[in-house]
Amino acid sequence: MFTTQLNAQAIQEGNITKLFISNDLSDKKDAKRVIIRLGSDISGGLCPKKVYWQMLLTNPAEQAQYDLLLASYINNKKVKIWGNKTAQCIHKGERIRNVEIAF
Repeated sequence: MFTTQLNAQAIQEGNITKLFISNDLSDKKDAKRVIIRLGSDISGGLCPKKVYWQMLLTNPAEQAQYDLLLASYINNKKVKIWGNKTAQCIHKGERIRNVEIAF
């Protein structure tokens, strides 16, 4: 399920179908990023041609979100992901703002 709330905040809920971690050794800002896909591609939202969610593991909150996503993937639990209310795109993916796991 995908919805867009007021202020164009993208939200998607479902099971994780892909976790990809890039360990690019370059000095680029987005060299180390995580790509997350839920049941289907995201349509609409803030990023042009957005087809997935992305996060940079640059702070403790993002690392905790990744741990939560990994736990939900291992346990086959649905997650709910919120995007940012401002266009913070990484390549073709929308940057994750919030993550929730369904218990």
